Amino acid sequence: MQIQTVVVRVGIVLALLLLVALGIYEVRESQTRSKVDAYYDNAFDEIRAYTPIYSVKESLGPIFEEFTPLNWPLVLGEIPGYANGIGYEIVEDGRVVDYYPSVVKPSEPLRWLIWRVRGKHRWVAVASMYDSSSRYNVVVMKRSGENKPYPSR
Repeated sequence: MQIQTVVVRVGIVLALLLLVALGIYEVRESQTRSKVDAYYDNAFDEIRAYTPIYSVKESLGPIFEEFTPLNWPLVLGEIPGYANGIGYEIVEDGRVVDYYPSVVKPSEPLRWLIWRVRGKHRWVAVASMYDSSSRYNVVVMKRSGENKPYPSR
């Protein structure tokens, strides 16, 4: 009878130790998860128009998909505010000295890239185009999965 009691007590102690270990693991995992979520939320907020695409890849990571979404802009002119393309101003001493009205044509094709991320956004998509003045692909539009399903293709 004593051996059975000892075995039962050892079993109870081992079960309690396992529960404590699982609790500690869950607390640490939760802390890590919240830090990662905050990182991706901040990375999304930092993406602005004309951000070079290499900066976005550095922030969101190297694993992304190139895709053609349904009902999203596929050329620059379809984005609100870019119907006439992109013009450039040359400013000296606070005044515009020259203006080029349509350096980037509204027919410029967009390249959509999408990342699956953690946090409230769940996915982040950016539309980029080649900017001849900087010689980089730059972001002209961004979207996220905050309260939205993964986009259809």
